[in-house]
Amino acid sequence: MHSLLSLSIPPLRERKEDILPLTEFFLQEEKDEKKRDYFLTKEAKTILQNHPFPGNVRELKNIIKRAVFLTEKEKIDEEIIKKSISEPQITKKRAKISIGEIKNALKRFNGNKTKAAGELGISRRYLYKILEKM
Repeated sequence: MHSLLSLSIPPLRERKEDILPLTEFFLQEEKDEKKRDYFLTKEAKTILQNHPFPGNVRELKNIIKRAVFLTEKEKIDEEIIKKSISEPQITKKRAKISIGEIKNALKRFNGNKTKAAGELGISRRYLYKILEKM
């Protein structure tokens, strides 16, 4: 005879105490992958703890991935977290990007095409296509 087990896990917005431990876990995953020791400032942690998380744990993981992508250093501050929360589609394609915008982004990130693409709101692959045409 089979019995059904029903397990109900409350959404992350109802488990605020889990946000920081999960954040540390996701930062550790990024550290292992990128070989850099990322950390959040106190203000960035506060922003995460106050976020409603309609997308639950997966949303938190994606926010951390975007923050790591956007940061130039190991420190992730409140500006980066705010940007990571408010811009969920970093890799969306924009219809028109000027050559000046591309040059400025590449200059700002010392030629780092991944970060320049993120700044421009396009994928790295799309940036390479544009650069090939230039």
